[in-house]
Amino acid sequence: MDESFRDVLQHFVLPRPDSQEIMKVILILLLLVLLLFAVSYLRSYIIKLRERSSLLKSARRRRLSPEEIELVLTAAESNPKTDPKQIFNSVRDFHRLFDPWMHELSAKAENDPQARRKLDGIFALRKKLFGEVAYHFGKLTSTIQLRSGQKLQLQFSYEGQNMSAPSVVLDVDAAAITVANPCLKGEFLRFNKGDLFKVSFFRDNDGYYQFETHALRSSDSSRPHFLFLAHAEKIQRIQSREFYRLNTRIPFKFRRFAWNDDLENRYLPGMEKLEMEMEGVILDISG
Repeated sequence: MDESFRDVLQHFVLPRPDSQEIMKVILILLLLVLLLFAVSYLRSYIIKLRERSSLLKSARRRRLSPEEIELVLTAAESNPKTDPKQIFNSVRDFHRLFDPWMHELSAKAENDPQARRKLDGIFALRKKLFGEVAYHFGKLTSTIQLRSGQKLQLQFSYEGQNMSAPSVVLDVDAAAITVANPCLKGEFLRFNKGDLFKVSFFRDNDGYYQFETHALRSSDSSRPHFLFLAHAEKIQRIQSREFYRLNTRIPFKFRRFAWNDDLENRYLPGMEKLEMEMEGVILDISG
């Protein structure tokens, strides 16, 4: 190579960076990535803040309580694909937001009081926004799911006597179950606050239910038609078929079949002890 070009070519040789310069480049790239992440997070946060503010305004216009607003916000966080403001438009949009959470709570409600209270709150919110809605998740898990017009059978003690009387649900909200006050000889019964009731009813296409409750206030002459019952801690499903139940007290006698761990010999006639005759009472007949 011509020596005259050496001075020219040396200007085209890239300098080799030292370790400090490499670290500077890496730090600059990391800072750029962090800056992009921060901008993206801030943008997302501002959007969520605006949506939350808009949702709160819509909720306050409908006079929702802080607990009801918290339910909406919690459902919105667990189901980000839906627009929470749409729940105020229709029952369909309401269920689109709450359905996943309601199914989850419904599965836990029987054994988890906190889940049951949240589910009760959702049903109460739905009724507040849209009134009565014929929509349930399988069997009933809470008394707040009772609908107006549901026929009931009340069992209670009155003036020292155990009595049973028909009634009907007039209204249900988060505070109470309002039912028709039973009558006796044309007079409305007078109950005191705290009086105990055992309530049973049949739900169409579902089953027979029972729960225990108490009167929330004394019945008086100013409102004799109404009886305010507390929501039950637990509601029990007894049967899953439609039937008619007739209360009876029919005495009968029976003998116990012999028990044997061997399936081949279990319940064989002739093995029971004939002298072991027992007596009982048939309390009701259903079919």
